[in-house]
Amino acid sequence: MKIIGFLLSLFVIMTHGHDAFGKCFSRNASVEPISLNGLRGVPAEKEFLRHIKKSELQRRLPVRLGRARNGVDLFRVEYTSIDIKGQPVLVSGLMMVPDECSDDQPVIVLQHGTIVEDMMAPSVTAREGLAEAALGFLVLVPDYLGFGSSKDYLHPYVIAQPYQQNGIDMIRAGKWLMKQEDIEPGPLFVQGYSEGGYAAMALQKAITKLGDEDIKLTAASYGAGPYDLLATGYNLVKAEETNPLYLTYVLVSYAEYFDDLPSLKAMLINPKEWQLPDAFDGTQSYDQIIGRMPTAVEKLVTPNFRSGFIRRIEELYKGNTVKLEPFEKYLVANSVHSGWVPQVPTRLVHCVDDKVVPVASGDRAYDALSAVSDLVSYERIESIPGRKPYTHTTCPGYFSPVRWFMKILEK
Repeated sequence: MKIIGFLLSLFVIMTHGHDAFGKCFSRNASVEPISLNGLRGVPAEKEFLRHIKKSELQRRLPVRLGRARNGVDLFRVEYTSIDIKGQPVLVSGLMMVPDECSDDQPVIVLQHGTIVEDMMAPSVTAREGLAEAALGFLVLVPDYLGFGSSKDYLHPYVIAQPYQQNGIDMIRAGKWLMKQEDIEPGPLFVQGYSEGGYAAMALQKAITKLGDEDIKLTAASYGAGPYDLLATGYNLVKAEETNPLYLTYVLVSYAEYFDDLPSLKAMLINPKEWQLPDAFDGTQSYDQIIGRMPTAVEKLVTPNFRSGFIRRIEELYKGNTVKLEPFEKYLVANSVHSGWVPQVPTRLVHCVDDKVVPVASGDRAYDALSAVSDLVSYERIESIPGRKPYTHTTCPGYFSPVRWFMKILEK
């Protein structure tokens, strides 16, 4: 749990605040309020949250990342975007700004991992991205639709479009604010882990297809994402044990946003006792939600749903013609590992003993992308013999993206 411990320790130091004056972004400059007039990626509000000293970041920075290069100013940013139905919405995110910017300021868009509580939104409780910001990157962390300013929505969990829309619009809002401060945006990177890995690949796919000269990527790297949702779902449903939160989160989200799915009662054994779908309303913690649900898959999903899902996917993998159910079709439609060609260096990372997001998802994504582009590489991390296997939360690949980005900048 070293990675989680590092993130929590950064949260602890952030709750105290500091008075040192930053040298990069103006803390008091406000953004004029605007109406939702159809423009996307327009900053509507910028709020200074706090400053973290370089010395404090250094004390908690993992040794493998070297030394902190600067302190960090944190800003909550609200900006215009669209929701899953294409309607205008104000969304939010966190901007982490080095207190000493460079002339050609490198930027990372970091897509964060799974959260369920409103209070854990990045713009409320910053965790992921602080290490990257301490190393000189300006880091943009979207809250995602369903958190922060848009918390009245159910988060559309692993539905590709909102991650793409809100991510692109945060890049636009971040660049807008940088230009107001006379900061020249430099190389642009995308990264993420777990849900954030999926969201990062979705964002890279959208940017690639968009072809906007104002949003040009330098490189992208992400880890342990369920990029191939059908393969990930198959491995989770076929397993004897699973973390119940992720599978139920997908089912609740898809049932909310896609009309032709079976009821939760037809897919899950006891959704009422587990307080679904209300458990994902942003008021309950991760532990509260999983504490009510079994980890045995046979006690989590109904026998008919499980057996039918496994049978159809296995037939599909054999190359047979299969009539997929609506849920399975949506998993295929929202998988992000195919249907595009990476145009910049792209690196996938996955620990082979990950049980939360099985490595099969990383393998299939790498096979698909490397078949169409020689810019794709894969860091497939084996556990060390004689030691505890690397898990989803202890995988050392979590910080691989920023280490790789730093090497790219040094060239």
